[in-house]
Amino acid sequence: MDQCIDYEIDPLGRRIGKRKNGQQQYRLIYLDDLRPLAELDAQGQLRSLFIYAGQANAPTLMLREGKTWRLIADHLGSIRLVIDAETGQIGQRLDYDVWGRITHDSQPGFQPFGFAGGLYDPDTQLTRFGARDYDAETGRWRAKDPILFNGGDTNLYGYVLQDPVNLKDPNGLIAPAIAIGIRVAGGAAFSSAIRSMARQALGPVVGGVAACVLAGVCTFQDKTPNEGEPGSCHINPGSGQERTYGADGKPEYDIDWDHPHHEQDTPHAHNWGRGPDGKPIRGPGLPISSWPRDRKPGG
Repeated sequence: MDQCIDYEIDPLGRRIGKRKNGQQQYRLIYLDDLRPLAELDAQGQLRSLFIYAGQANAPTLMLREGKTWRLIADHLGSIRLVIDAETGQIGQRLDYDVWGRITHDSQPGFQPFGFAGGLYDPDTQLTRFGARDYDAETGRWRAKDPILFNGGDTNLYGYVLQDPVNLKDPNGLIAPAIAIGIRVAGGAAFSSAIRSMARQALGPVVGGVAACVLAGVCTFQDKTPNEGEPGSCHINPGSGQERTYGADGKPEYDIDWDHPHHEQDTPHAHNWGRGPDGKPIRGPGLPISSWPRDRKPGG
């Protein structure tokens, strides 16, 4: 029997509910522009509450039916295991292929998060990332990039420059370097709240920079420092370089405005990783856009 699936989408492009054959299945209440705070059942009663503590856009804990569940994610934020925090019992196990297609799910629908921390629907096998649905079966978005070629890819339906092992795009809008670099849960709580509000008002890229000014955690120095306040950003007044710091106070990602980098034009970005000794390692240049149109350094 054919099924009719309808998604409820709010003005910010977030999936806030689902109906199957006209019957309400669930609704979501959001903490900010990307992260669900709670899942409600068809009657509007609380089913699950999500707590975030530092793993990309997926929650760390889920409170459901009187139990606390720990959500274990990989480097992309893909949920791999859901474990009872008290007993260690495995409530759900998820396996994926390289493009995010689920190859094993021990309990479909137990919680809504899947590949790269997106919202997964076992009925349609689509994963929602902010503004768009991703189809892991084809490795493509179901809709073209809303910011068109400013997203850094000539293929408007292409997913993360064909590199799903290393890159992700949690809101379906921005370039892969920014998607990897921004960790919403990192930094001080006040700074994170300001960032969320600024992104909703100004967009993900501009809001991230404007927020550090509003929160009072953005600095302007001639030399870009290698350490900073966790969750803050630094803008170099000479070169315009923007550097955002992770939860450990070390560089998380850079945006360079004053020079090209090999094949990458201006502006471009660099993600920072960590070596075996914990020291920051700057990655290669990655394409980003100056979206919104005509954005200037630091603005």
